[in-house]
Amino acid sequence: MTRSLRRLLALATLLGALVFAATGQAQTSCSSALLRDWRDGRIDGTYPVACYRTALAQLPEDLRIYSSAESDIKRAALVGLGVAGQTDSLPVILDAARSADAATRLVALSALAGFRTPEVLRAMSAAATDGDESVRTAAIGFLAATPGANATAALVSLLPGAISVEQIVAALAVDEEGRVDGLSAALDGADDETASALTSALARLRRADATAALVAAMTNANSRARKAAAATLAGIGNKEALAVLRSAATDDPEPEVRRICALLLAR
Repeated sequence: MTRSLRRLLALATLLGALVFAATGQAQTSCSSALLRDWRDGRIDGTYPVACYRTALAQLPEDLRIYSSAESDIKRAALVGLGVAGQTDSLPVILDAARSADAATRLVALSALAGFRTPEVLRAMSAAATDGDESVRTAAIGFLAATPGANATAALVSLLPGAISVEQIVAALAVDEEGRVDGLSAALDGADDETASALTSALARLRRADATAALVAAMTNANSRARKAAAATLAGIGNKEALAVLRSAATDDPEPEVRRICALLLAR
């Protein structure tokens, strides 16, 4: 090996050591800044993911044992992962969404809100029945703002046994892509209570296609859907709705539906 080649190799080794040292110092400095942020009362800043990892690894033992620093930094890291939006971080966030700690679950849901995958939809559906009200509300809000038939179906599935049916109906009444079609499809097998909630959501959408779906429901094979649609159309009370009720009052194959329509028209 020539002298010049040995010098180049030595120089490369030295530069590598300097870069490694600088990186380590940067991470240490970053983790120190994060910890100072925590000492101010809350972690307001957003840091590189490696910074949270370093801060947790270097956390003084007394803070780890006698303070909430470890949990607080882990929650802040979840926020950072959500902001980064990298799908390879999803397993970590999904695992946190199943944490025994309600505050951690809530932060994890917030971090998941930027992702649109089947796994996230399932996690939100599960969280919508969480024992903690804040977690439930966040998950239902996410589902309400998510377009597509799957999100609508997830909300509909929450209606039976829901702690607050009104909360689910309000979520279903958020105007998103696929909402009207999803509500209409759900009427096919709905029981009385579910059908009433579904037709109420359709009416609250205040869209022409939603009203058309209510009219179409009056020919649904499910008599429960027809009864619920009749009551909702009576509340709308426009000419088209009243005409549909008058027709159903004489022509519906189910006596109870005919009776309900006649009573609604007589009000």
